[in-house]
Amino acid sequence: MKIELEQAFATLGVPASASASDVRSAYRSLIRQNHPDHVAGDTTAATHRLAEINAAKDLIDRSPAPTIAQPSRTPPKQAQADQSAPLTAEQQRARREAEARAFRKAMETRAHADLEAERRARAAADRRSSAREKAEAQRRVEEEARRERQAAFAAALRGTTETPSPVSILGRLRALGSRTSAGA
Repeated sequence: MKIELEQAFATLGVPASASASDVRSAYRSLIRQNHPDHVAGDTTAATHRLAEINAAKDLIDRSPAPTIAQPSRTPPKQAQADQSAPLTAEQQRARREAEARAFRKAMETRAHADLEAERRARAAADRRSSAREKAEAQRRVEEEARRERQAAFAAALRGTTETPSPVSILGRLRALGSRTSAGA
């Protein structure tokens, strides 16, 4: 398996110690260069090369990543000192105060995050309601204009408009035209 993994790294052109981002970058670069859609002429060789590149990337992705020993959070000397000597009353009080400060800070941070989330939710709700109100106002204006057009049209048909609208003027002109053409 190790030989296959080394061949996979060689196929991608990266060293075996390359990071995941280096492997991904080399993979994408090779795909752009060797994709059959981008190669002029015979695409069979490009298809085979693409299959090799994909197989190499899959093998690298499936292989377990080397584990690196994580450093401990406390230095060994401090850990030994903590275990060997009991804490004095002053040290215990200082530790409790530090824990209380850390707790208060965590609670303040959480409260701040909750308030910020609530503010964002209210702003989003306001934007949604504002958009609904605007759409409703636009619908009312369009409905009123439609009613006015219908009323003007009905009045023009009856011939009883007090103010001449384009519809009524057109209707009167047609009526005059039909009278003159019938009389002539």
